[in-house]
Amino acid sequence: MIKELITKQKTWEIILLVVSGILIPVILAIIKMKVNSIKYISITDHNILNIDSKGKLQYINKTKIFSNLINHQLTVENKGNMKQAITEIIISQIKKVETHIPDIQLDGGFYEKFQKYLLIGYNNGNIESKVETIRLQVCSVEQNTFCENLIDEIFSDDKIIDSGSVESIFLIDLICKIKLDRKKPFMLGSDKHHICLKGTNIND
Repeated sequence: MIKELITKQKTWEIILLVVSGILIPVILAIIKMKVNSIKYISITDHNILNIDSKGKLQYINKTKIFSNLINHQLTVENKGNMKQAITEIIISQIKKVETHIPDIQLDGGFYEKFQKYLLIGYNNGNIESKVETIRLQVCSVEQNTFCENLIDEIFSDDKIIDSGSVESIFLIDLICKIKLDRKKPFMLGSDKHHICLKGTNIND
C-alpha cells in the first residue's frame, strides 16, 4: 500500500515537471509577445521654421483656409521591438511664443590702397540692439623692441542697429593719424615700425 502511494506521488511529480516544462515557456513567450506589441512611440519636436519669414497669411489648397506657412518638423521614434504602423499624428495645444534675439557682430578691415581702417557692426538678430561705446587705440609698435607708443585713442558713440542692418562704427584715416603724431616723425615711411589697432568695449 505504501509502495503504491509512493509510486503515485512520483508519477504526479513527473507529470507536474513535464507540464511545467511545456507550459512555462509557452506562457513566457505569450507574455513577451504582449509586452513587445505595446506601442512605445516617442514624438519629439525639434524644429519650427517660419517659411516666409514674415508671417504673412495666405490661402492654400483652394480650401479658403489661412496658413502662416509654419513648417513644424517632428521626429517619430519607435522604441518597441516590433514594427508599428502610424497612420495619423494629432498635435494639440500648440502655442506660438515670440522670441526676441539681439545678435550684434563686429567686423573690421584695413583698406591698403587708401590706408584706412573700417569697423562695422551688423545685427543678425530679430530686434534692434545697441552697440555700446568702443574704445579704439591706434599705436605704433617698434619692430625690434615691440614697444608700443600710443598715437591716438578714439571713442565711438552708442549706436542703435536695426534688425538686418549694417552700421559703420569707425572709419579711420591712418595716414592722418600718423601725421598728427608729431612726437614720432620716424613713423612716416619707416620700415622699423608698424601700426597696431586695439578695440575694446569700455563696459567690459
